[in-house]
Amino acid sequence: MTLEIEIAVTFPVIALHGSIANGMSWNFRQCVATAKFRMLKTAPHLCPMSLRTDTCTVQAFLDEHREALIAVHGPTEARAMLRAVFQDRLALAFPESEPERLLTPEELASLQEPLERLRAGGPLQYVLGHVDFHGLRIAVDPRVLIPRPETEELVDRIIRSSAQPPATIVDIGTGSGCIALALKKAFPQAKVVGVDISPSALELARANAQANALEVEWTACDALGPELAPLLKKVRSSGGMHVVSNPPYVPFSDKASMQDQVLRHEPHLALFVEDADPQLFYRAISAASASAMGQGDVLWFEVHYRHAHDTMAVVKAAGFEEAKLIKDLSGNPRFIRAQRRSLRAWTANRPRNALLSSALNWSVITICTTWRLSRAI
Repeated sequence: MTLEIEIAVTFPVIALHGSIANGMSWNFRQCVATAKFRMLKTAPHLCPMSLRTDTCTVQAFLDEHREALIAVHGPTEARAMLRAVFQDRLALAFPESEPERLLTPEELASLQEPLERLRAGGPLQYVLGHVDFHGLRIAVDPRVLIPRPETEELVDRIIRSSAQPPATIVDIGTGSGCIALALKKAFPQAKVVGVDISPSALELARANAQANALEVEWTACDALGPELAPLLKKVRSSGGMHVVSNPPYVPFSDKASMQDQVLRHEPHLALFVEDADPQLFYRAISAASASAMGQGDVLWFEVHYRHAHDTMAVVKAAGFEEAKLIKDLSGNPRFIRAQRRSLRAWTANRPRNALLSSALNWSVITICTTWRLSRAI
């Protein structure tokens, strides 16, 4: 069934000849009077959401979708989503700057699918299929959490605080692999290991490593199980090790205050922890790290800002006396950087250090004696 629409136009239009069902041909012509379009009633992609003649312009398309997106995501998010979709699909970052541009049927189809998913409440990152993270394009889908800005800030702090590049980096609970891959890019000589309990998450992390041409070792391991400590001991080298983790830390009781979008789409395994023990993962990872780490090694955590001080107590109880709680750019306590106290390493190596201490003492005595003799002369 076809539908014939008669419109008046005073600008160049695309004229359609023949039946869409039997094939089509296009040409441009200047119309100053009446033009007729014949289209299948079942081809809404030519004029999305309605059959108004102006819906094929950028401005009309924006108007069609803006209100619906605002109802679901709010005005600020709606504007950002529209721009992100236009940028991703048409390389047009600011569609408002070309309001009279006519969208081709192919362009309309490429825009329609992601915007329909957004109108249904889908997260933008899953709809587009990727995020930009510390200069890398990271594929994301419901198998993994969407990386947050705070996690990108964590990576930035690790890079800027490392006076010497670590020889080994272990990312526990790697998910999409964004932390491990960003640190591998920053420290190309380091051996980087990404650990996760989810085989599907590791599958996506491997794909992200391949897409970004970065070599990372991916390992299935339960952070709460007995195999984590032996794994850390196995991969550690003499050049220093960073253990990094952004584990599940949101208590189930927080669900009432969280966005429905997060609850419906992101993996709960990577988000939530039982209310009875919100420090469960921090305690297990801290204990395993303390048993494997030596002098100069660093433990990094991203933490729940409301429970940050409790997490600090857990980290210190595991033996990381030199622990620092760091605020994020929003002013919330968000990161922990921890090391074993140097004195412990000194005590553990007592015979060699005792000899070194004796040598230093004799040097001091010699210097003092020489000074006294020179004063006497």
